[in-house]
Amino acid sequence: MPEEDSELTKHAQPFHVANAVQLVLSSIVVLWSLFFAYLLCITKVYHRNLQLLLVNLPFTYALTCFCHMVSNLITILNGSEVIVGVVSNIMCTGLFASALNIFLILLERSIASFLARSYEMMDQGFPILVCTFINIQFLACVLSGVMSSFHLISNQLLVLISLFLNIVAFVGFALIPAKAYRQYITSSRNLSSHTLSERYQLAENYKSARLLNRVVLVICVTTFMATVVYYVGHFVIDLNKIDQRIMDFLFIITLFVQAIGIPVVIAALSKKFRDKCCVTFCGKTARVEHAVHIRNLKGNDLVVDVHRQRDVYFTEYQNAWR
Repeated sequence: MPEEDSELTKHAQPFHVANAVQLVLSSIVVLWSLFFAYLLCITKVYHRNLQLLLVNLPFTYALTCFCHMVSNLITILNGSEVIVGVVSNIMCTGLFASALNIFLILLERSIASFLARSYEMMDQGFPILVCTFINIQFLACVLSGVMSSFHLISNQLLVLISLFLNIVAFVGFALIPAKAYRQYITSSRNLSSHTLSERYQLAENYKSARLLNRVVLVICVTTFMATVVYYVGHFVIDLNKIDQRIMDFLFIITLFVQAIGIPVVIAALSKKFRDKCCVTFCGKTARVEHAVHIRNLKGNDLVVDVHRQRDVYFTEYQNAWR
């Protein structure tokens, strides 16, 4: 349209600046997501199944932002609209993959909660459960991408499914910590009816639930905002080119906040994760402590002498095996 083109020419400089900023942010998200996946692999501070699903998560962000970056480059270079459409299909598939990954983490944590008696011993060799989940995610994304390319399913429907999965995951992770805490307290009060492995798994479930409750809050809020922005900008309102670029800018900003925010939240809440990163990258060694600062499950801070802690630990360890 002549009016739209003249308006775009009038705002050419801000338009190119916005494109450049989006390219930089997309590149940062891709590189940071891959670096975060590397951190999760080398730290190994969570249950292996949970860790593999968390490692899989940054790759979905990297895929989405890489497609966004390619789309911007094609737009800047006045490339084919057909290629832009294909890239948009892949980007919608990336949004769907991110939401599906969060839902699979919820499913894995639910299985860990219901099968606490045997979950710690499951998949000691090959992680069959989580590999099955990842294969399901991969096949669902490939199938949805192919169907979208042949117009058998709309990108609009994929985005709506992504929104629904985010809402389900948010509600599910809001309920899991309370259930995990009740299970752990019950096992602590009935030591004879719960094995040591089961009590350990219940304690790990509760710690993971508290961490994931905050991490998933960041993930769901930012993914929900990004998906809503994408949905409104592409399917609800007929925008001109300038308004479309503004919506794309808001979209990549939310993904940028998400990609940076998740590692920050995990590092802030997990001392073990911070220590592993310090040892790996800073060469930090463990310090000799004369007192141990312990936070119990109710959140109270306790200061215990090291020798007393050692005696209590070995006494309780012996009692557990009797």
